[in-house]
Amino acid sequence: MKLLERLILKLKEKAISLSLPNVKDFLEADKYCKLRNKSNYEADFLSKYRFEKLQAYLKKVNYLDSPYANMLMHSTILFFKQNQKRVPNVVDFGGACGESLIFLSSIFGEEIFKNSWIIESPSHVEISKRYDFSKNINFSSDLEGVLKNHKIDIFFSSGSIQYIKDPYKLLKIVGQNKIPIICLTRNNFSLNPSAFIQLSKLSDNGTGFHLDNYKDRTILYPATSISEKKVEEIFVSRNYQIILKKKGIQTCVLDEKNCYSNDLCFLLN
Repeated sequence: MKLLERLILKLKEKAISLSLPNVKDFLEADKYCKLRNKSNYEADFLSKYRFEKLQAYLKKVNYLDSPYANMLMHSTILFFKQNQKRVPNVVDFGGACGESLIFLSSIFGEEIFKNSWIIESPSHVEISKRYDFSKNINFSSDLEGVLKNHKIDIFFSSGSIQYIKDPYKLLKIVGQNKIPIICLTRNNFSLNPSAFIQLSKLSDNGTGFHLDNYKDRTILYPATSISEKKVEEIFVSRNYQIILKKKGIQTCVLDEKNCYSNDLCFLLN
C-alpha cells in the first residue's frame, strides 16, 4: 500500500476510534457495527478476501506458521496418548478458511479432512465451496448438528468465542456433548467482562499477505470479554479437568488494562 494511503487509513482509524460509543451489551454492539459496516462477519467481501488471501499465501509458502499452532499440537498430543492408531476428528470453531486442518494435514495427510469440521458463518461456508484448497474441507454453520451426528475428539477454538453473542451457551453445548479434549487459545478474558466495538482493518483479517486488488478499509466487529472463571466452571462441573493453563498469546487482547489471555485445555475424566 502506498505511504499516503496508509497515512490516510491511519488517520481514519484514529477518528473512528475516538467516535466509537460505549455499549451496554453484545446486541447493541452488533447493531451499531451492522449499521456502519452494512454487515459483520456475514459480509461476502470479507469472506472472499480471507479465502483469496490464504489461497495466494499457500501458492507462495507451502506451510502454515500460525499463532495457534502450539495449542493445536498440544491437544493432538493429548489425543495420541490415548489413541495411537487413528486420526483425530477435530472441530475448529471459528476456523476461518480451514488453516488449522491444513496445518494438521501436514502430519496426517488428507485423512484429517474426512471427519473434521470448520464451524463458520453461513456466508463463509457457502464461499468455501469456490476454492480448490478448501474443497475437501468440511465447513458448517451448525455446530449442534455436527456434534450430534459425528464423534468428535477435539474441540478447538482460536480467538473466536469472544465474537459471539453468548459464548457461555456455546461452551455448555460443547461440554454436554462430552468431547474428550477442549482447547481454547487466543482468548479475551477479563475480571469484569463487557461488550465493546472492535476496530479492525481488512488487511488484519485472514492468513497471508494483503491483496492489492482489495482496497484496505476499516471494519467494526461486536465483541465481548469473557470470564475465565465461568469458562472453567462450565467444564469442571461436567467432569473435565484443567490439563493446561498458561499465559497465552495476546493477539486478541484489545484492552490491555482490563483484559488478558490465558490458554486453556480441558480433558474429560
